[in-house]
Amino acid sequence: MSTPPVDGSLARGDSPFDDRGRERNKLARKWAYLLSQTSYLPWSHQELEQRLAVFVGQLVDLVITEPFNPEPATEIGIRLVEWRCTDPASLRLTATVLSKGLLALEELRHVAELADRVVAVLVALAAGFTEQMREFVIGQQESMSRALRRVVETVEADLRDSEARFDRVSTCSPSGIAITDLTGRFLRTNAALRRILGHQADDLEGHSLFDVLPAERAEQIRAIYVNLLSGQATAPRQLLRLLREDGGVATVSLAISPLHGEERASSQAVVLVEDISELTLLQDELLRQALHDLLTGLPNRQFFTSRLEEVLHRADAATGVTLYLLDLDSFSLIAAGFGRRVSERLLIHVADRLKSVMDGESAMIARFEGDEFAILVENKASTPDVARIAERINSELAAPIYLDGHSLAISASIGIVEAPPAGLGPVELLGAAETALRRAQRGRGRRWERFDVEAAARDRESFQLAAGMAGAWETGELRVGYQPLVRLADGSLAGVEALLRWHRPGTGILDHERCVSLSEQTGLTLPLGTWRLHSACEQWRDAGWDLPLYLGLTADQAANPDLLSAVARTLADNDLDPALLRIGMPTPALVAGGAPVRNLNLLAEAGVGTVAVDFGAVPADLVDFEKLPVQAVHLARWRPHGAGPAADAVLTALIAAVHAAGVLVIVDDIQNLAQLAWWQRVGADIGQGGLFAPVSAPEAIGALLGEADR
Repeated sequence: MSTPPVDGSLARGDSPFDDRGRERNKLARKWAYLLSQTSYLPWSHQELEQRLAVFVGQLVDLVITEPFNPEPATEIGIRLVEWRCTDPASLRLTATVLSKGLLALEELRHVAELADRVVAVLVALAAGFTEQMREFVIGQQESMSRALRRVVETVEADLRDSEARFDRVSTCSPSGIAITDLTGRFLRTNAALRRILGHQADDLEGHSLFDVLPAERAEQIRAIYVNLLSGQATAPRQLLRLLREDGGVATVSLAISPLHGEERASSQAVVLVEDISELTLLQDELLRQALHDLLTGLPNRQFFTSRLEEVLHRADAATGVTLYLLDLDSFSLIAAGFGRRVSERLLIHVADRLKSVMDGESAMIARFEGDEFAILVENKASTPDVARIAERINSELAAPIYLDGHSLAISASIGIVEAPPAGLGPVELLGAAETALRRAQRGRGRRWERFDVEAAARDRESFQLAAGMAGAWETGELRVGYQPLVRLADGSLAGVEALLRWHRPGTGILDHERCVSLSEQTGLTLPLGTWRLHSACEQWRDAGWDLPLYLGLTADQAANPDLLSAVARTLADNDLDPALLRIGMPTPALVAGGAPVRNLNLLAEAGVGTVAVDFGAVPADLVDFEKLPVQAVHLARWRPHGAGPAADAVLTALIAAVHAAGVLVIVDDIQNLAQLAWWQRVGADIGQGGLFAPVSAPEAIGALLGEADR
């Protein structure tokens, strides 16, 4: 990784005037503010922001660069220590602000496994910081050791046998100091060493260094004394644990140097002991934070995945393991309605409830990102079946909790992989659980689904289609087809409906309903709707057809605030009479009110014909047609044909009520003469379906319209 410019200028491409630069500078500004609270830095706040902005750019590059390699982030951690940001709070605040800031950057939203990459980069940064801190501390220790040795040598030269001199040196030193003979027996010790070892007063005198050494290191230290006796200089510094008087241990850095007598022969040794327990605890805490969720204390995805691999290798073949992947239902609404404080406390509550559910089981619970949790159960003979555990989870979560005066309860959608086949790795197993979770989320919440291989294959095919839809649109595979609408009374043409068709090479044609469903998965619903409107009107203008053009909308399209403008622009661009256009609005959206009703009224005021589509003829679908300016209703396709006299009577009465409001009734999927006769009998006005003509290309419809004119 390149070092930041000496003058603190921004890295190339990170202009502060573009959105990406502004987001990065905002993150750098927050980082600079937090660092300046913990450390003294010899720059102005603006200079510090510029230097940290370079680091932010380098971290972003590491996250998005393929192949992914977080290791260069260690250089940033090293540089922070070199700047003397050595307070433990500096690293903690750095990890906090960068973890949240990087995850929030708009330019990183597209990165796959973003959270895992950010964690890996920050772990590398923390590793560099910790390693440089260790070198920094050891460097200070060595500097102090050299200073102390110089002082001891001065004492040897001036007052070699003066205890007063030793007391003066040792009393002011924060490091443990002892003079031993060459057998390791303590001759003199200072208060700092006694504090490190938990001893009082002078009760170390008469003891040996080997009394406080662990047995496995005794021979190594004894060899150092033997070498000192033979005239060797200072031995290398040792990192080890000394036994404390209270039974605990102290992690220390230990150095042993010869203390020369008048004949310059080594008769004694100086032992310098530096307590690094706090540094070790800091390293352990950094490792824990890198592998655990800071809010709930649960393992994070990285730790869970590594543990998952271990469990899969040792799983009991008879009972196996079960993986539960949970996503909280409507959690985003709670977060938006009650704020961050309440939502975070709710997540902590969920973590506690999950621990309660799995009490007594060999289970690991983890929080991934957001409101997603995972549970890995190593099954025993007594482990309840997955249905009972899933129901127990939601029963526990459904119990109300009071947070800041609000009574809240929540539920979860759960994907379950039970007894995965041998050879399935952690990544594949988590992918299977995510697939099952997505199926569970298609319901209305509080549902669970087992992973099903055949269902997963169908889902995978659907996802592949959805992912490829934008490319197919770009290459012209998506087209507009047309199906005539026929007056059932006399067979004359009443109009033509414009429908989407996906011509997939080698696999056939996907119909309008499938195209709409796929577009809703990929966010293409609005742009595709505008394109269909424009394409159909353009072809209508070129062909010169003088018949109404019908286009049914989805709920999202009906609520689009730009709908009226899009329709007006399209009609103006193609010089079409608004009265030729029929826009279909979903009946459930009209019942709900709001934007769809406003758009319906505005379209009617502009002279565009309107239709209530997907009319289900149930109480939830009933609308006041005398108040809404609709010219027709389009019954939902699932309406039965010839279900018996009672059904005939009900539908006949309903159609009569619609007619009484001056509204026509349109039906579709008429495939044979019997169905045609049934719809004529119950009073439908207009129909479409294979009996009249299939969905066809514009030229085929043109020929059909020409025949009708003749």
